Amino acid sequence: MKFTQRIKYFSLFTTPLLLWYSCGQKKDGNTTEKAPTAVSASVVESGEFSYTEDFPAKLVANSEVSIVPDVSGYVKQINFTEGALIQKGQILYTIDNSRYKAAYDQAVANQRQSEAQFEFLKRDENRYQSLLKNDAISKQAYDNSRTAVRTAEASLAALKAVVNNAKTDLQYTQIRASQSGTIGISSVRVGDVVTGGQTIMNTLVREDPILAEFSVPEQRYMEFVQLKQQQSMAKLSLRLPDGNVYQEQGEIDIIDNKVDVSTGSIRVRVKFPNPNHILKSGMNAVIFYQRTTDPGTLRIPLTSIKETLGETNVFIVSDSNKAVSKKITPINRTTEYLFVKDGIKAGDKIITSNIQYLQAGEAVRIDSSKK
Repeated sequence: MKFTQRIKYFSLFTTPLLLWYSCGQKKDGNTTEKAPTAVSASVVESGEFSYTEDFPAKLVANSEVSIVPDVSGYVKQINFTEGALIQKGQILYTIDNSRYKAAYDQAVANQRQSEAQFEFLKRDENRYQSLLKNDAISKQAYDNSRTAVRTAEASLAALKAVVNNAKTDLQYTQIRASQSGTIGISSVRVGDVVTGGQTIMNTLVREDPILAEFSVPEQRYMEFVQLKQQQSMAKLSLRLPDGNVYQEQGEIDIIDNKVDVSTGSIRVRVKFPNPNHILKSGMNAVIFYQRTTDPGTLRIPLTSIKETLGETNVFIVSDSNKAVSKKITPINRTTEYLFVKDGIKAGDKIITSNIQYLQAGEAVRIDSSKK
């Protein structure tokens, strides 16, 4: 009796569960399928596209010279206005010259004394030469006189060199501009002591024309060689840090002679006219120019690409509404689009949303309301 009741109770408990489980099954015995993932999609375009390509660049002066004194002393005078345009040869700083003037005067006096001694000995040599012809003196006396003249001559030459060095030091107390350009903010003031060959007093830069340097992948080296050869075709422009476009256009000045092995890139230098000195060395800017792709180039939105381990992949929607992964070969990109060489074809429906979560073969549904 107790055994029969237990069976009855067990049947009452399990029957609803079996009914619930069977309701969750399809007639063919499979579980309920996952609803298709809603995605947005874009049609792959093919054509000849014009676009702007950007390259981050750094502006550098075409010549930059550090103002370093050749002699030591205290700064007696500053002869320029900071930030002004300077002409080559213009006096920039004056260093106290009292010590160098005294050294020069002393050297000149020593030279004159040596010249007088040389002239005296030279006259003796000439006189001894005449006496020797008449056998009035010995050959040894003449030789001694001649040796004295040669010694005095060498001493005079050494003193002339001392005079020249002293004169040069005296001239170096006036520091002149070695080139024309814009002078910077002085790092020394009147009364400061500077050391010859060490103290950097200022910087003089020549910024017209100014140079902009940037790097390009080594694979595009020949492209820029061709641009340099066809300067009229390469309209290189400059976008300033404030977003404005510089009014003058530049041309490629030089392409570096080696590739940076650590980055796989090569440096390119562009020259821009800078007559009003608006552009300054050290500025960050963007070089850009208009390009046109080859006919038949494929274009897709950047939002559709998935980049992993050096590969670029996209998902397209198959005829059976499945996500199919495709490996593509990129050519170039803008801020919105990627230009593609192969891997997909024009007219393919390419998925532009949820690509980070999609799996190949997953069922998808194009939702036109998604952007």
